[in-house]
Amino acid sequence: MATAPIDLANYVDSRYFVRQVNRLLRKVDGYLDLTHGTSHPPFVQLMDLFGKGDIGFSVITARKDVNASVEATLDCSLYLDEGVIRVVPHWCAYKEIRASEIRDTLMSPLFRHGMIGKVFLSLAEDKAGLIALANNEKEALAQLFALSGYPTMKLKDQ
Repeated sequence: MATAPIDLANYVDSRYFVRQVNRLLRKVDGYLDLTHGTSHPPFVQLMDLFGKGDIGFSVITARKDVNASVEATLDCSLYLDEGVIRVVPHWCAYKEIRASEIRDTLMSPLFRHGMIGKVFLSLAEDKAGLIALANNEKEALAQLFALSGYPTMKLKDQ
């Protein structure tokens, strides 16, 4: 009898999940990349698995190596006790629907999870010269669009 796969993360409490993630980070020298082949990853579901104090801070970086067809894509690194989880999807703002995905699947989950004041932006992959993400959603969105190489992008529902 075939059964559907079970997502065990949905069956354990967040403290247990975070302990296991930190254990994994210790085993992989403190660094884990989670790639996703779309511009709308289930980032909010990942964030829902962490408690308020589990993520020390986050850094959003512009990347040129994910999709050569756009100016840049964004990644988001989450700094935990035992290392860094870097989420690497295809977040970009080259057209309105993709830009709205930056708002809905990157910025909104960070704001919703109380990360205001703990999110920084970097143009360099070495994380040099970090600047704080604005605590106002409209300003933060403008910063993210500029970081992704499309500073003039505006959403119609903004």
